[in-house]
Amino acid sequence: YADRIAVLQHGRLAAVGPPSQVLTGELIRRVFAYPVSVGSHPLYPERPLTIPHMLRRADTAGRENG
Repeated sequence: YADRIAVLQHGRLAAVGPPSQVLTGELIRRVFAYPVSVGSHPLYPERPLTIPHMLRRADTAGRENG
């Protein structure tokens, strides 16, 4: 587990800071083009728990890689 993380998008810094502030659903959707829900881990509430949403086949047809 990390105290601080950095997220890169196309080689540029998209966000940096504590995981609880950086790992948001909006940021993950924007950077990785994938929908997720972010909540608190049941055993470690200060740590984010990221749950990917299942995509339907039609949802993946126009997705870009990276």
